[in-house]
Amino acid sequence: MKIVFFGTPEFALSSLRALTAHGEIAIQAVVTQPDKPKGRSLQKTPSSVAQCAEELGLPVIKIENLINNQEVFDQLSRYHADLYAVVAFGVILPSALLALPARGALNLHPSLLPRYRGSSPIQTAILNGDTETGITVMLLDEKMDHGPIVAQHTVQINTNDTSPTLSDRLSIMGAQLLVKGMLDYSNGKVQPYAQDERYVSYTKQISKDDGRIEWTKTSKEIARQIRAYKPWPGSWTILDNKGKPHTLKIIDAVPLSTIADYAQNPLSHTPGKLIQLSRKRYAFVCGGSTLLEIFTVQPANRTTMSADSYIRGNLWLIDTIKK
Repeated sequence: MKIVFFGTPEFALSSLRALTAHGEIAIQAVVTQPDKPKGRSLQKTPSSVAQCAEELGLPVIKIENLINNQEVFDQLSRYHADLYAVVAFGVILPSALLALPARGALNLHPSLLPRYRGSSPIQTAILNGDTETGITVMLLDEKMDHGPIVAQHTVQINTNDTSPTLSDRLSIMGAQLLVKGMLDYSNGKVQPYAQDERYVSYTKQISKDDGRIEWTKTSKEIARQIRAYKPWPGSWTILDNKGKPHTLKIIDAVPLSTIADYAQNPLSHTPGKLIQLSRKRYAFVCGGSTLLEIFTVQPANRTTMSADSYIRGNLWLIDTIKK
């Protein structure tokens, strides 16, 4: 079976490697997004998929615009692919390209569709406190994450999962499901079925501002946000240093029981207040009279450090801490 692979970030690497290694599948080309500035130097860097494809000796096509791009259309049509495999490519394929392969295009999506269509299903599942999510292999159509389902697999979400840890598991399991789904679909062993539109939900494009912590939320909600938005955009707050804003990113934290278990005067503590629990233990007051104990933080333009080290190095915070 001849295929063309579309993908861009690290999440797609397990699928690319699994498809490359399978004896019944021949990857004709790998399509990915162009090199983009990365790091402090903003040096243009190939995508994770482009680097992996080059290591595997596969032809790489870097495309920024797919709409009305006759050159790309002609180039891809010469491969006479049976199927396209699309994994986190980052751009919706136009109908003209979807019509090129004989059997269409299969997409790997990290949720149990029709739930969590869109760009941030992994973060949203953690943010919402779900106990399970999954992987879907679907036949692409012109609408976002809308096409008929070929295969699905459920994955448990652990209480300490972050977006990277859950993404890694979904990537590995998804690669196995994609290979099997492509072979079963190509051989006529499965019949794609329509998604149930009654259960559709959507995720949003995450922005940097989404990482700002709203301390009026409960500590459990904020702890889920920290795990969901790791590493980007991160979860951060702004502390007041005598009228000067001081940005602090919370890296690791756990929700605790009610503030009454730790503070002598719980009603005097408002959400966003930093209190000392005991020696070297600190927590932020959250909504619902709950507490979020912090372990690892990162001040602006600094490396990560323990919460205790950060507070001991910022004596101005001591005046704001009350038992």
